[in-house]
Amino acid sequence: MTNPRLANDPEVIAAFDLMIAGVKGVERKGATMPYVAVNGNMYAMISKADVLGLRLSSNDLATFLATYNAKPFEGVPGFVSKEFGAVPRNLFKDAMTLQTWFKLSHGYASKLPPKPTR
Repeated sequence: MTNPRLANDPEVIAAFDLMIAGVKGVERKGATMPYVAVNGNMYAMISKADVLGLRLSSNDLATFLATYNAKPFEGVPGFVSKEFGAVPRNLFKDAMTLQTWFKLSHGYASKLPPKPTR
């Protein structure tokens, strides 16, 4: 469901929502920079530059970048987010591909040590 308060590109929001629908119970958070996290570990997000990023294991990230000629993800322009790849726009309507990579991302993030709560 799209939040009308967001300033993000509707196509990017739609792709993000389509992608995260691949894992039941995942809830989008963040008003201006939507993201998802498990145990305090963020693993998918939309940057302020309307780029969708996905956190993957080193092997999966290398495969993702090579397969889709994707680029590393910059959560903030000029700063590459470690372990994240930028999802190419040509994948935005490919539900099966988006959800497959998101499931890998969710599985990877689920195995990371929990971040302490404040």
